[in-house]
Amino acid sequence: MEIQVECEADHHGSEYGGHTICPRGLSSNAVVYSAGVGDDISFDLSLIQNYAAKVYAFDPTPQSFEWISTQRLPAEFHFYNWAISDRDGVAKLFPPRNRKHISHTLLPRNRPDRRPLEVKTRRVETVMKELGHDQVDVLKLDIEGSEYVVIADILSSNLRIEQMIVEFHNPVPQLGRSATKAAIQMLNQHGYRTFHISDSGKDYSFLRQ
Repeated sequence: MEIQVECEADHHGSEYGGHTICPRGLSSNAVVYSAGVGDDISFDLSLIQNYAAKVYAFDPTPQSFEWISTQRLPAEFHFYNWAISDRDGVAKLFPPRNRKHISHTLLPRNRPDRRPLEVKTRRVETVMKELGHDQVDVLKLDIEGSEYVVIADILSSNLRIEQMIVEFHNPVPQLGRSATKAAIQMLNQHGYRTFHISDSGKDYSFLRQ
């Protein structure tokens, strides 16, 4: 994988929870969707501080909601305990293998000692309609393996999303990196080009051309 288009790469947030965006055109009118925040919203707060962007964060994890409720947040930050998915309704949310970790997933995990939760799910298209947005300037997806089906759903819906920031999790071991390669090819076919790739090779930033 390689950089496909030149654009200033501007990192926002902590080393753990930060991501890289292209600042081109971002202002107080910018709409940011941040899917998967856990207990680190340094990326979201940085975009608010630097651009006065309006950030809409989504995370169905109970620990995330509890943590968010203890924070002093700016008016530009809006939180919804929905899981971003490729379907509207409800789904099972499976806990992490390590109890110290916060990240849950919609992908099945065999954990007989910990039962999955039932959470509300929303497609990005549905969220945009419910929130009254016809365009999203930055969409960040850090959703523990669900990014593959969500990307496919977004592209099939022809949504107007200017930047996509994706952390790929390679959820199916037997596929290796082929699922990620297929997702990137799909994004390329719909006009998205990479302008940044993290040193780890997991985080990709795409700009719509």
